[in-house]
Amino acid sequence: MFDFVTTLISTAFQAALMLAIPLIWWLVSARRERGFFGWLGWTRPATDRPVRLVIMVVGSLVAFAAVSLLLVPLLTGQTSNSIYTGMGWVAAPAMLVSALVQTSFLEECVFRGFLLKRIAARFGFVAGNTVQAVLFGLAHAVPFYFMGIGPWGALATGVFSGGIGAIIGYINERMAGGSIVPSYLIHALANVFGAVLVLIGLV
Repeated sequence: MFDFVTTLISTAFQAALMLAIPLIWWLVSARRERGFFGWLGWTRPATDRPVRLVIMVVGSLVAFAAVSLLLVPLLTGQTSNSIYTGMGWVAAPAMLVSALVQTSFLEECVFRGFLLKRIAARFGFVAGNTVQAVLFGLAHAVPFYFMGIGPWGALATGVFSGGIGAIIGYINERMAGGSIVPSYLIHALANVFGAVLVLIGLV
């Protein structure tokens, strides 16, 4: 219970920090046009080829999970869920909050919702998607490096995360009409998969 409450408090604090700049930007530039979360891309996916979108989402998730399994030897004891190692299924509620909100929801808001859209509006999709993907990769590589994963492990993590960021950014903007719901589903389910790996003792 303590870890669940701690995770909730940590999530609220992190949300305040990560959403501060997007919220201020929206208040200054777009609050008269649309709501904050709609501005970030929390809208129903718009596509005339829903089957292709579903296949892309599911296929991406399966591919990312497969590559994640290859990275397991590098990440053992070094993932964001590693603090729950050995706690068993009692840690599941806290891990779900971390997987579904603290990481997936907030990161999608910032990287695909805020950065990609704002940069793309000014410099085009390729620039926006590239910048957010690189920053997304660095946001994962740098912490892991300082956690002791080593330079090659950090590089692999950064490239993998950045690649994911680029692909899901493409899915959102080119296949789902700018909705960040598809990338959230991929991100959230991938994080839940990682949490399960910890719960069953593989990471």
